[in-house]
Amino acid sequence: MTGRSGGFGDHSLKTLEESRKTYLQSLRVSTADATFFSHQNALRKFFSWYSPTANKPDSPGNTLAEFAKHLLTTLGQSVDTVAGHIHSLLNFLAFHHQSSPDELRVRLFSEIQLLSCPESAKESLSKEFGFQAGSEITRSVDALRAYLRQRQYGTRTHAYVELILAARARPTQIRLLNRSDLHLDEQTASIPLSETYLIAATGLHNEQTVDLPPDLTNVLETYIEHERKTPSQSGCQPLFTTIHGRASVGTLRRSVKLASEKARDYHCATRETNPDDRSPVDSVTAVVPSDIYRVALSDVENTS
Repeated sequence: MTGRSGGFGDHSLKTLEESRKTYLQSLRVSTADATFFSHQNALRKFFSWYSPTANKPDSPGNTLAEFAKHLLTTLGQSVDTVAGHIHSLLNFLAFHHQSSPDELRVRLFSEIQLLSCPESAKESLSKEFGFQAGSEITRSVDALRAYLRQRQYGTRTHAYVELILAARARPTQIRLLNRSDLHLDEQTASIPLSETYLIAATGLHNEQTVDLPPDLTNVLETYIEHERKTPSQSGCQPLFTTIHGRASVGTLRRSVKLASEKARDYHCATRETNPDDRSPVDSVTAVVPSDIYRVALSDVENTS
């Protein structure tokens, strides 16, 4: 992802063909035969169906959903087969668009809800590709963000939470950032893709460049200048640190959970002084980094 990905735009079939050639050449030498042939088969079916000059959808999410419908209703394939092909195409299209498979997956999930296909198939595909945040989690993350901005501005926890939300990147990948991955003068960050993605594991596409909004740049500058601990170890300079080195998964998870518990108390206190706030007292709960990531992805459709 460049942080700016969207629809197919003017991507021609020729350009897609070039991406397919590069993609399959890489998989041929870096994956097992079964994996290669599975992706090759999915792409063969996709390219026999897709035409940029026909009346096809104009975004990756629409395109994948309509292709899933084609596989189900025209070719009569099983839901399991369709899901397997779509997973292959999520990797291919993420490579083509230099995007994130998870971001495309969210766009796909939204479009699946609109498909005219058997409800049982729609429900199965929704379960396979959906990981939206619920309204309670969304409210809780909003409350955490408000609390951090008011009471913990520029802390490690604040910078970590805001960066997950802005980059729409997995918490583990944000934790692995080094200081050199931030380009604050350009308001961008280089974030590695998780190697759980095939395109990252094979080296096809293993880094995304994301835009940093000005308010996040200010948070990061404050954190680096005033709050970031300088590790005692030499070598690489991790962004999120303790005095011993890179902050662990557990350390960051605990700090987010603790801050969200304080945010819940802060929400209850401010609610008492705000007569216009009619939200239930228990509508804000403690959250962890994975919840923040789901909220970030849920916002994809609103920011595309």
